[in-house]
Amino acid sequence: MGAQGNHKRREKNIQKITSETKNEIAKLQINQEIKKAVLSALYWSEGSKVTGGMCFANTDPKLVALFINLLRSCYKLEESRFRVRLHLHYYHRTKKIKQFWSKLLNIPITQFEKIYRKSRSKEKTFRKNFGGICFLKYHSTYLKEKIVQYGYAFGEKITGKVEVPVA
Repeated sequence: MGAQGNHKRREKNIQKITSETKNEIAKLQINQEIKKAVLSALYWSEGSKVTGGMCFANTDPKLVALFINLLRSCYKLEESRFRVRLHLHYYHRTKKIKQFWSKLLNIPITQFEKIYRKSRSKEKTFRKNFGGICFLKYHSTYLKEKIVQYGYAFGEKITGKVEVPVA
């Protein structure tokens, strides 16, 4: 009974928090600069920084959908430059997962790369997720660098210039 009570209290708290945050978000004025700032912060935290094109990876479909939506609304893109690579576990149903990500991201399955199957570990525990890890790629080094530099400039505007020691 104690666990049920805790569960009900938690659910009630989540409903209250959800209502509060939706009211706060409704007041936001979201312009193009805000969209670019959010996009750059997302990429800064979840995107690849290695040389080459842009690659954003995550397991959360809502986050990947937000990223691609912001990317499309902030920049003129060539849709043919998108690629998707999925990293899946043994329990994922490949066809179903591909269809899910294709529909969510509005990218045809023909632009999906070979599936990477993660080997099953008998010792390491992991949490199951519905859609595996989605690697969203866009082949443009210029755009990736523009987004990364926007993020750095945005961070400096908020925090002031942060000196990074040279190794």
